[in-house]
Amino acid sequence: METELRSLSSKVDSGEIRTHDEIRREFLNIVQKYLEENYGILAHVKLERDIGEGFYDAAIGNLYFEIKTPDEGFEAGIEDSKEYIEDEPEPPEFFTTEGILGAHINSSAEVVARDSLPELVPRLRTLLDTAITEPTAEDIVNAFGPQSERVQTFIEELWEILQDHREIPRVESAFDTWRDIYAESANLNSEAREAVQDQAEKFGIDIDTEEETYEFLFAVQTYFAIFLKLFATRLSGEYDSTEDRIEMGAWPESYRRLSVEADLVEHDLFDWILDPARESADASRRIEDIVIRLASSVDLINPDEVDQDILRDLYQGSFDSSTRTAMGEFYTSDDLVGEVLNDVGYDGSDILDEAPLLDPTCGSGTFLFHAIRRYIDEAEAIGRTGPQIVDGVTENISGIDLHPFAVAMARTNYLLALGEYATYVDDVPVYWTDSLAPAAQRTISGQKVTVSTLGSVDVPDPDDVGHQEVFNKMENALAAGWTENRYLSEFDDRDRQRYENTLKRVYAFFTEEIHNGMWVPAFRDVAAVHELKDNCEFLVGNPPWVRRNNVEEGLRERLEEDFEYYSEPWRPDLDKKRNPPSPEDYAIAFVEAGFEFLSEGGQLGFVITASLARAMYAGKARQDIVKNRNLKTITDYTLSSNDFFPEADNKPLIVAVGNEDPEGMTDVGLYNREDDLLTWEIDPDELFLETDDPRSPWILAPPNVVSGIRTMAGSGSRAGDRYTPTSGVKTAANYVFFVDEVEPTEDPDEVLVTTQDDVTTRIEKEILRPLVRGKNIDEWWFDYDSFIMWLYDDDGNVLTELPYRVADHIASYENDLRNRSDYLVTNQMDDGKPYWVFGNVNSGKLDAKVAWQDIATTVESAYLPSTVDVELDSDVEMGERELVPTTTLQFFEEMDDDVAKRLTGVLNSTPARAYVGSYATRTGGRYCHHKAWTVGILPVPTEVFDGNPERVTELTEQLYDREGDSELTEELNSEIADLYGLSNEEMDAMEDFIEFFLAG
Repeated sequence: METELRSLSSKVDSGEIRTHDEIRREFLNIVQKYLEENYGILAHVKLERDIGEGFYDAAIGNLYFEIKTPDEGFEAGIEDSKEYIEDEPEPPEFFTTEGILGAHINSSAEVVARDSLPELVPRLRTLLDTAITEPTAEDIVNAFGPQSERVQTFIEELWEILQDHREIPRVESAFDTWRDIYAESANLNSEAREAVQDQAEKFGIDIDTEEETYEFLFAVQTYFAIFLKLFATRLSGEYDSTEDRIEMGAWPESYRRLSVEADLVEHDLFDWILDPARESADASRRIEDIVIRLASSVDLINPDEVDQDILRDLYQGSFDSSTRTAMGEFYTSDDLVGEVLNDVGYDGSDILDEAPLLDPTCGSGTFLFHAIRRYIDEAEAIGRTGPQIVDGVTENISGIDLHPFAVAMARTNYLLALGEYATYVDDVPVYWTDSLAPAAQRTISGQKVTVSTLGSVDVPDPDDVGHQEVFNKMENALAAGWTENRYLSEFDDRDRQRYENTLKRVYAFFTEEIHNGMWVPAFRDVAAVHELKDNCEFLVGNPPWVRRNNVEEGLRERLEEDFEYYSEPWRPDLDKKRNPPSPEDYAIAFVEAGFEFLSEGGQLGFVITASLARAMYAGKARQDIVKNRNLKTITDYTLSSNDFFPEADNKPLIVAVGNEDPEGMTDVGLYNREDDLLTWEIDPDELFLETDDPRSPWILAPPNVVSGIRTMAGSGSRAGDRYTPTSGVKTAANYVFFVDEVEPTEDPDEVLVTTQDDVTTRIEKEILRPLVRGKNIDEWWFDYDSFIMWLYDDDGNVLTELPYRVADHIASYENDLRNRSDYLVTNQMDDGKPYWVFGNVNSGKLDAKVAWQDIATTVESAYLPSTVDVELDSDVEMGERELVPTTTLQFFEEMDDDVAKRLTGVLNSTPARAYVGSYATRTGGRYCHHKAWTVGILPVPTEVFDGNPERVTELTEQLYDREGDSELTEELNSEIADLYGLSNEEMDAMEDFIEFFLAG
């Protein structure tokens, strides 16, 4: 620094540099270089080079810099600094210079040192060291997160090293295994891949293929794994300086030994970086530079400034919300974690002894973090020592995750939760394995250990030779390059002779087949997790919410073949509609697998998709939980405005279930849109929508409402058994067929239209039909604001020849239309239909109908006639035209007008809304899905279909004419309640429920 400052002074004195920007830039570059050499990447966030408007030029912590030019004068810099100090409520210190002289002004506005710049080097160093030694939480996120230019450079370098050294067997093995695991449970669809590619471009990386997308994600996780490994070592207190520890040994082996010797973070697949470092001097230099720079900055972190939120922010900042949604990487809020722990009873002194807790999908370790904190509070209250506390925690609180990076995060958060006690830790019980395997794949009866994607290895009977012993010695053998005989010599004579062939096969498996010491921990973890089966008192977590069709094919097959919960779905079995598909969710498998870990009487508490309560595919799970377990609590957040998962639409359900015979009542809580809480208790057998089918959806409504629902169910037949519930047409290319504006031309038979794609074209008027979408429907009211090019005849048959102007328009989109992925149109084209075919079309689509919005707060129904008299402001005369519904519209088709009017009245009534609202699927955005089957299973009084309740017909006609009326609505509700046979108490309960349900 001294030499560089002398050079600066000489340039200023000679006039080589004179402007403020020149002096400022060169001085701050000297400061930046010193900081970077001593503090690594933290220097880039601590030194604020651009402070905006103000009296000073730069800042680092509470040290400010004031730069002047010789023309402005050195004394002016001192005076400006003093003035600023005196005006600040928390006075900073200043260092000022005009490039030749320098001064230190303390926070009392006193000049405590002034001299030539070179002579002030010792003081400037001290000021800089003092300013940077305590990075804040914000500094940590900014320095080590993806917004840091240095971090982006590190990730780019790791990406390039991976590209250059993929042919190394251990590197290829690490990447392939990581990709197989990642692809198995992450939905890296085309949208997510595009988002990842955009993110990579910001890092200076151009990626095009799916393989390169995975390589980029692997490089990102490798960077964070390096950071976490260094930080975990820092937390342990084993070494004063992680940087010194790395530099003490021969690189790169010193990096590998760092975590192994600290007994904290396993040697894992992210250590692939060691192999290029061994084979290439250039790669070794680049990787060592990354590690040393990170280590020097990590050494400055005060663990008290870091918690699990910071680590989550660091990683989540690497990806935008669409990518995280696809990959299921939204972490659980602290509030939900606390609620789950309360629901399963993980509190009080009882958790200290023989109360093992496991999170089988621990992710970043949030549940583990809070469980550890609770354990420590109870242990400290009775005076347990640090070593006793750590022994109790590590023996009783464990985690599992399939993703190796999640395991690295969870292990680090485990240490953070232990705080000052982390120095006593010998091992962190967070395991890299598949928690679904106990119910699906793992066969570890004492002689075989299987790891998904890696294979199986025979081992001795664990009653004679423990699995940990076998794998620990195998890891030592690989690290030291032992021969087979040397490995065998580690075992007791009796054990060696008894299991000689088995131990030789273990040695051969890892040296000849796996060829990679990084896989030993994976097999050791499987063995450790096996010991948890049937032994956990508490099982808590937030299993991944991923649709089954978005997970890897092999996993889908496992779900079908090995999990009973997917074997017997509930079906509505409507007479007038086939059973609709129900996309399954990966999360339900973790409930079934979870019970295998629990001891008799153990408690399961999950934050889980609300599909457990409502989806057809979860029928077997509901049956098992209510009939064979003890369902203690259900808390439904699906309507809540609380943003538990920022940037994601997921809304959770919390369940607590005892692994014991059913006993007592179930406590239910429901939050509405204003986050008011309604609670009740109910006999769990009364949860089922259909009393004779324990697989049917749960009714999450108070007992008096359930009583009314039972009354309604006995009043008549389901609407979908009388008339077909369905949805409107689906083009899978609305931008081609939907028309927003219609204008006249000089030919009365042709019009100028503007499509949804904002394309203007001239077409034949005869082809247009008014289009009704979900947004055009409300109770008692409908409208249309656009049109569709209707390419069908009156019988619902697609036209084989089109009018020539329409044909020209359609032909310009031929490639798009032929490549539509929607199976409804794809199958029809495969059967020889023209490429402009729509999906979900039949003659009934144009008949009169009772319609409602798919997505709405509650059922909002209107009667739609088959035709309307179209009147346009543009003076285009269209006359009577058939109404065409889109797929966002649900309806019953082909019914008599009077029946349609009465059924509309039923759907808009309080009883029907309470009935459907108790089980309707939530969208995750404070709305409900009212699919065709959802409303189709609504029981409707027989008299509505077969009788003549004239007053109901009159009321619906009047409500249509007035587009609603509160007094008439109240009378209609009374008439409908009478038809259902509802008591006053049941009706009052339903009204209160709907008022709560719709609040907000």
